[in-house]
Amino acid sequence: MLLLIPIIILLLVPVIMLALGRLQRPFRYFWLLAAGAAFLAWLSVWVLRIRLDAAFQLSQWRPLELFDQSPALAVDAFSWPFAIALSTITLAIILTDIGRAEEADWYSWASSLALAALGLVAILSANLITLVLAWTIIDVLEFLVLLPYLTSDQDRRNLVIHSFTNLLGTMFLLWASVSAQSLGLSFQFAFIPASVSVYVLLALGLRMGVLPLNVFFLQEPQLRRGLGTLLRMVSASASLVLLTRVAVAGVSSNWQWLLMLLALVAAWYASFAWLRANNELEGRPYWILGIASFAFAAAMRTQPGAVMAWGLALLLVGSLAFLASTREWRLALVGGLGLVGITTLPFTAAQNGAVLFASPFNVLSLGFLVPQAVLLLGFVRHGLRQSNTLEGVERWVRILYPIGLLLLPITHWAVSTVLLPELPSPATRLWWPGVAVLLLGGGLYGLSRVLPPIPVALFDALQYVFSFEWLFRLANAIFQLVSRLYAIPVMLFEGEAGLLWTLLFLALLFTLFTQLGIGA
Repeated sequence: MLLLIPIIILLLVPVIMLALGRLQRPFRYFWLLAAGAAFLAWLSVWVLRIRLDAAFQLSQWRPLELFDQSPALAVDAFSWPFAIALSTITLAIILTDIGRAEEADWYSWASSLALAALGLVAILSANLITLVLAWTIIDVLEFLVLLPYLTSDQDRRNLVIHSFTNLLGTMFLLWASVSAQSLGLSFQFAFIPASVSVYVLLALGLRMGVLPLNVFFLQEPQLRRGLGTLLRMVSASASLVLLTRVAVAGVSSNWQWLLMLLALVAAWYASFAWLRANNELEGRPYWILGIASFAFAAAMRTQPGAVMAWGLALLLVGSLAFLASTREWRLALVGGLGLVGITTLPFTAAQNGAVLFASPFNVLSLGFLVPQAVLLLGFVRHGLRQSNTLEGVERWVRILYPIGLLLLPITHWAVSTVLLPELPSPATRLWWPGVAVLLLGGGLYGLSRVLPPIPVALFDALQYVFSFEWLFRLANAIFQLVSRLYAIPVMLFEGEAGLLWTLLFLALLFTLFTQLGIGA
């Protein structure tokens, strides 16, 4: 029952807010309700740290011969860090939204709380059926939230393709379960067979845009900063927790090099796209794609600790960059904490991420050093960009806004170093990857001062290739050709001479069957 407390809180309060909205209560009631709900849910998830074996069955599906699994929730060493990360992001969004008067909307807060509840269900899923149900609900909600913000036919078509890609990823996950059963194996989160792990990786890769690299929906719609960030992070966290689990099994050596190469290509493309983005919100999907590529590479090398380190950095450091809508010297210190957290230096929040570069030696792993340095440069560039300040706001806003941001790096460091549950792979502190990344970052910055910028046409060409727009146009051309070919016999048989053509067709079939001796 303890598992349900944060979920119930996050689902119940939006209902209360909707009721108050009909009664037209003052604005302050809505923010207090949203902040209180987010804070209580955040505390409840912290309490789960002492009960990493807690489980709760939501229902029992029958007959048992047909349904060997029923919807259930569980918290363990793999799911709790992502649960606390998502609940911290939700609380940070509510606390920082008050510093953005133009985005202060109780409906957005209610939507964020409900979305966070669904994200927790996906993260705490105890089995395949629960995760698939949570993924499906999140995908439908994402579609409904984004659709009103899209005005052009191209954007709506991209949204449909994005939703179809997510659905295809879900189908790959179900196929992994079917394949395991055909081999006489049981597909459990505690034990994902290595023989089907490649299907799980493809499922997660499709949902996160890494394997294969696709950028169907990298143009950010005009969502509110808080709701847009949470929408992206819920989808990412729902996949990262399963990626950490499958990293225990790893992937067959026959697939490892190919999948690592695809992840490396995604990391290079996304990191430079993040660096050249006009602002952090425009670059938000590239940050997610870039850091997720590191997590996928670690999963292929059987490094669940590194997967979790990169996953938490994606969620918490990324949210810090996306929610920091004002620029002041004290907030720059908070951003500095986030920057240090992704250097992978010893005793920093992402120190376990350096295991990606550990032995056994893999030349493709070294290729991730440059994208990491570029991601750091992009974080600094967006953090130094001119923006609004908190001048003229009330004192309590000036206090709560930085607290909301500060929660993110503090939680990141606490969960990743002090409170990190024990995983199958031991933590290893490597100093040289972090130092190499800092040196590369400095060198790349120096080169950027003397070399001309990367041509925009190059990125446009890469985005055209990786978005598979050419594949969509090819498929559409084939469909049009088949439609025209199909229209020919339809026109013949439905025309005035349709009966004669039918008799001729039957005569030809009769002659063919006679020659082949069919029916004799």
